[in-house]
Amino acid sequence: PSGAEEAGASSAAGGGPAMMGSAASNYNEEAYRLQLKLFMSEVASFDKLPVLRSFLKLYTTIPVAKLADLMDTEPAALRQQLTCMKQKSRVLEWRGGASALDGVWVSASDTDFTINGDMVHVTDVPAPKRNGEYFLRHIAKQNTMMEDLAPAKPLVFKGNIAAA
Repeated sequence: PSGAEEAGASSAAGGGPAMMGSAASNYNEEAYRLQLKLFMSEVASFDKLPVLRSFLKLYTTIPVAKLADLMDTEPAALRQQLTCMKQKSRVLEWRGGASALDGVWVSASDTDFTINGDMVHVTDVPAPKRNGEYFLRHIAKQNTMMEDLAPAKPLVFKGNIAAA
C-alpha cells in the first residue's frame, strides 16, 4: 500500500465509530470492512489526480492517447480519471434563490477542460483579483496622511485664478 492508502486506512480506523457489543461482532467487522473498502476506493480515486492536473496545465489541447501515454495508462482508464477529476473539481455556487440548491456548477480548480472526441481542450481559469486588500491598504495610508495634516493651518488662496 502507498502512503496515501496507509493514511486513509488509519484515518478510517481512528475516525470510525467504535463497535459495541460482542453479539454482533462478526456483523460489525463485516460492516467495518465494507466501509473501509468504500473509503479506500475513494482515496484511490484521488491518487493520480495531482499528476494528471500537472500534465493538463502544460497543454491547451492534447490527444487522449498522448496523455494516456504520458500517464502510463490506457485511454479508457484515462477517460475515467478525467471524468473523476471533472466531477471532484466542480462545486455548486449559490447565486441567490429560494433554495440552497439553486445555483450554477462552477469549476473549483484553476484548470478546466472539456473532452471533444479524442482531444482534451484545457482552459486556464483566471484567479479572481484580490482588490480588497489593495484598497484597504491605500485607505489606511490616506487616513494616516489626513491625521498628519489635521493640525496644519488651512491655506487660503487670495488671488485671481484667471490671472494665475
